[in-house]
Amino acid sequence: MSLIKYTEQLALAKIEIMHNILNDDESIVFINELFTKVNIYPELYHLFKTKYKHNPKLVNYCKIIDSTLEQRLVTGALHNKLHAGLVVFILKNKYNYTDKAVIDNNITVTPILGGASNVQAIQAGNEVIMASTSSPE
Repeated sequence: MSLIKYTEQLALAKIEIMHNILNDDESIVFINELFTKVNIYPELYHLFKTKYKHNPKLVNYCKIIDSTLEQRLVTGALHNKLHAGLVVFILKNKYNYTDKAVIDNNITVTPILGGASNVQAIQAGNEVIMASTSSPE
């Protein structure tokens, strides 16, 4: 078995075939199904995307393939045609989806006027407000 050296033209042709197969077969929802049909492996697809990223036609086909498959997964789950748990798993692992907002809990205290920290300034401001609202005795 000889290895094929994929030139930019061969890579584009393979990606175009994947695009055409995807358009013809709406039952395909997972990219590995396409890889099997065109006899390539995932790393080669990603190599095409990175090595030939200057080729707008190839990049456009890859974006269409990826977004079509993502859309089919979500739509399939919404219409109960695909198992929602499996779809969530695929979306998280293939498309970097998250179901939680990531909150940065790191608080930095920076000196402000007179060398006071933000917390000290707020406390001082609160004391001023409290003093101005209290009635004189």
